[in-house]
Amino acid sequence: MALMNLLNIGKSAIFASQAAINVASHNIANVNTPGYTRQEAILRIASPIVRVPGGYLGMGVAVSSIERRYDRFISGQLLGQEQNYGRSSVMDQVLGQVEQVFNDAGGAGLSDSINAFFDSWRTLSATPEDTAKRTVLISDANTLVDTMKQMERNLLGTIKETNGEIADVADRVNGIATDIARLNAQIVQIESGGGSANANDLRDARDGLVTELSGLAEIGTLEDKNGSLTVTLGMRNLVDRETVNRVTTSNDAAGDVRLSLDGVDVTSRIVNGRLGGLFASRDAVESGPLVGLRRLAAALTDEMNQLHRAGVGLDGTTGNDFFTPLSPPLTEADAISNLDVAVSDPRKIAAASAASALPGDNTNALRIAGLAEASVASLGNATFSGYYGGIVADVGKSARDASDLQQFDGNLRSELQNRRESASGVSLDEEATNLIAFQRAYEAGAKIIRITDELLQAVLKL
Repeated sequence: MALMNLLNIGKSAIFASQAAINVASHNIANVNTPGYTRQEAILRIASPIVRVPGGYLGMGVAVSSIERRYDRFISGQLLGQEQNYGRSSVMDQVLGQVEQVFNDAGGAGLSDSINAFFDSWRTLSATPEDTAKRTVLISDANTLVDTMKQMERNLLGTIKETNGEIADVADRVNGIATDIARLNAQIVQIESGGGSANANDLRDARDGLVTELSGLAEIGTLEDKNGSLTVTLGMRNLVDRETVNRVTTSNDAAGDVRLSLDGVDVTSRIVNGRLGGLFASRDAVESGPLVGLRRLAAALTDEMNQLHRAGVGLDGTTGNDFFTPLSPPLTEADAISNLDVAVSDPRKIAAASAASALPGDNTNALRIAGLAEASVASLGNATFSGYYGGIVADVGKSARDASDLQQFDGNLRSELQNRRESASGVSLDEEATNLIAFQRAYEAGAKIIRITDELLQAVLKL
């Protein structure tokens, strides 16, 4: 019996060493696999222990389990940072794009057009009867209108792209949720079979999906005792064991995309992740530069028309609007889409204040030129250029803040990724050393069997 025990002990040493070599080889093979978590064969003393006179004999070694080197705390921090980075990166992208719309230094923006428009009124006031200067004024006014319209189109285009990406991200969220639910089923099936089996590679695959999902949306996770992972989004269950509640999209009255989950609108509950960044940047554009630009256009239209209607053109007509008026039911939101130069005949430009003083009267042209430096009540008593400068400053500050935050979040994310790699990544040096150690253990187990065989032959020869 004792000699046969030696055979079993040798066999257990070989099997355990072989399993450990397999694990080390698996680690080496996945050294460059993103999201792979280093595994380790956990050995234990094999049971039962055989009682013999004077003590107990062991039965060798067994593989207790194959476990992942996984730091739950670091992984939790990394998921949170993925959500922060998802938000800040998309806000940096969108607000940086908006900043280019107002890049006066780069040839875009409205400053040059505003200045050229009022400079033309000053120039006209010197020789109000000059038809060529009147033509130049209309041309500058059209340039101002075209620039405003182009800027509005660019901003609306950014909002449209943002809404489109929200819908695309929602589709990707549903796809990831479906894959997580599928992996939930496989993991539970493997790990609920009794024993110590761990679905390590499937867990890595699921962790990779959860990490990607964190970059897209603000989620919460909870793993139950069976190994199934519940994923929440907007305080609703996105994944519950093997069941997926799909995210649906709809458009509100303004045409903006909103998200619903399980029949509940969760748009306002998603703050972080790429979706949170898309919502925030879209709202920032709509409530900031777009509203400001339209308000500027509305104020310019009202102030200009008020003075121009009071003046007299070179043809003796009066009461003419310079820009198409913003009459009800049109609102401030229509200020740019409705904006156009109403005067096409240079002779109808009202540079004079009285028909009796034609053609040399320039008093109304001077009043209009003075608007450039006048405080406008509807703009908070700012001048046109001052108000526009405030919009540019706000856009620039928002873009810089977004860029700084994106850089901060990116650095912190990299630091956490390094910490995770330190705790769970594969070290080739360590695995190579393990391979040698397990190889020697395997050889020693084989030697036990060979020696046992020699002993048995010696016994048989007696």
